Amino acid sequence: MMEGRIPRKAKEAIALLVSKDNGCDYCVAAHTGALLSIGVTPEEIAVIETDIELAAFTEKEKELIRFSRKVNLLPLKITDEEFAELRRTGADEGEIVEALGVMELFTSFNKFLDSLQVDIDF
Repeated sequence: MMEGRIPRKAKEAIALLVSKDNGCDYCVAAHTGALLSIGVTPEEIAVIETDIELAAFTEKEKELIRFSRKVNLLPLKITDEEFAELRRTGADEGEIVEALGVMELFTSFNKFLDSLQVDIDF
């Protein structure tokens, strides 16, 4: 999360939204806290959660976030056009793989924490 080519704020947004989509309250709380810790305001987090189009991200970052969410929910429904749209925003293969890696990492944490029924302890 700290390194790579995608800014941490965008990676935390992917983690937050994937966790929200998967219903993992622990991870939603953790990544809300992480966003707050890097200076994102509660108001901006609310915008990220409700309408990514209005959030303070570049078009490339927004498309990487949208794409990661769709892959999480509908991995077999990804089209060539969606990959082409990512590339039109300037995303390259490395950034696409990085965004999907963040999505997959937190999908796994969602399942792990939910299966253990870990309470929010912070």
